[in-house]
Amino acid sequence: MRVLKTTPKIFEELGGISAVAELTDSAYTAAHNWKAWNKFPPRTYVLILAALKRRGATAPPSLWGMMEATE
Repeated sequence: MRVLKTTPKIFEELGGISAVAELTDSAYTAAHNWKAWNKFPPRTYVLILAALKRRGATAPPSLWGMMEATE
């Protein structure tokens, strides 16, 4: 599974700002800001991760401001 480590890569994978805004039921300007800030709001985690998984990709939880588990 490909790991996308930046929000711009995720936006590219999912079809751009408008597509991500629609997927997350958010305003275009909000989605645009997420791309610029390289961080998504936590409420979008499940939706975006599921969309990425359908495309054979994933992303680190840190892009949603979450800590990652260490083994």
